[in-house]
Amino acid sequence: MSAFLLVKNFYSRYKEEILFVSKVIAIYLATKIFFSVMGREVVPIQDRMFPFISSRWEIFNDWVRLILLNGTSFVLSLLGHTVVINGATGYVTALGMGTLGIGNYCIGIRLWIYFSELIIAYPGKWKKKLPFILFGIVCINLMNICRFVGLMYVVAYKPSLLAFSHEYLFNYIIYGFAVFMLYLWITRFNSLKPESN
Repeated sequence: MSAFLLVKNFYSRYKEEILFVSKVIAIYLATKIFFSVMGREVVPIQDRMFPFISSRWEIFNDWVRLILLNGTSFVLSLLGHTVVINGATGYVTALGMGTLGIGNYCIGIRLWIYFSELIIAYPGKWKKKLPFILFGIVCINLMNICRFVGLMYVVAYKPSLLAFSHEYLFNYIIYGFAVFMLYLWITRFNSLKPESN
């Protein structure tokens, strides 16, 4: 059997899986290019590839960060703490607990995008995908607010665990939640028939 026939048979047998992986890779590469074009937060806007676009991107990031700061403040207030936020610098202070800085790369937009990419790449109808993606993004933001509240308690009561909690513990919880949402999409909410474009 020729190599061409082997490839053709392999493709015929695993067509859906190959298409899914191809979509994921293509969307992932597009995302990497997007973030490269936007530039890193530490690089001044005027030094980035497209300053006008990057400045709009940072405005959006600041807006999301402010929503998360306010959400964190609200939850800490419900828990009986006096809270002060500084939206311009991204700091939340709970009196008697300490201060936590929230950078634009801590707000979870990359996770929104990766979660959305996987839902988009998986077969299904757009009228089901879009509401599920929006629901997932809202849930990720709520989890992120819980993460910041948890980090405030770590700052207050066990600051030696802050680096571990920030880099691993709370991140893995949120990533685990995103994987759970993907599992729900595949097993409960998705029509298994591929979408027609």
